Amino acid sequence: RQLSEVPRLVNAELEEAEGQTVYWERRVPAVAKIPGETRIDQTRRDGREFLAKHALAISAPEQAATILDQIRADLDSAKPADDFVLRKLLERRATCETLAKQAGLKVRPAPAAPPVPEASLGEFNAPDLDGRTWTAADLRGRLVFVYLWNPSIHGSADMPFDELERLHRLWGDRSESPLLLVVASTGNPQQVRSAMKEKTYTFAVLLAGPRAVAAFSPIVPAMTGEKYFLSPGGKRLEMPLLFIANSAAEVDRVAAEARGMK
Repeated sequence: RQLSEVPRLVNAELEEAEGQTVYWERRVPAVAKIPGETRIDQTRRDGREFLAKHALAISAPEQAATILDQIRADLDSAKPADDFVLRKLLERRATCETLAKQAGLKVRPAPAAPPVPEASLGEFNAPDLDGRTWTAADLRGRLVFVYLWNPSIHGSADMPFDELERLHRLWGDRSESPLLLVVASTGNPQQVRSAMKEKTYTFAVLLAGPRAVAAFSPIVPAMTGEKYFLSPGGKRLEMPLLFIANSAAEVDRVAAEARGMK
């Protein structure tokens, strides 16, 4: 019975994604201009993958083959805006070919992914909520944990204040500890001030305009909720850091690992 519910659930999720996309594009027109997969694109492609897996689970390889042909046609016609989006599509193609193998179809060789460009901090000048003005020079020489936040898309209720504050208190003010910085992407500083007014926090929150946002996210568009380390030399470190630091010792281990990355 659970398997029989899959097609209905996929269609329901797609309808919700379409409704949410229309809502946000009307409320925040800039959302429509963000390059990459839209939520509708993501949900449609995820849905087809689920339906292909569903067909295999109910022993319907011909149905799975039809769906996989649709996935392949979609990926073949996709025109990625940049290398970041291209890599995402290549990940989907790899998943598709894995399913194709399970369905008994001929597997296509996967094209090579483009090299990952080196990302580094650009020049910027931005105030924080306490009135201090920050520049790129203030961050050089320090290991920096950056959390990007767009309050126009995700309100304060969606921001992990407690986890960020916990990390900041664990790190403390030691010069060898990482600096935690929230970069609030907004054209409306009052919106950020209102969102933070009822919160208890000790970390810095930058009021970042377009130039500052571009400085922190030079390779891919600044996505709310994105988090990463910047090395003391200003290089972006791609490491899978989630909120895993539960003790001072763990914090030091994570920081040491980040410092050791090129």
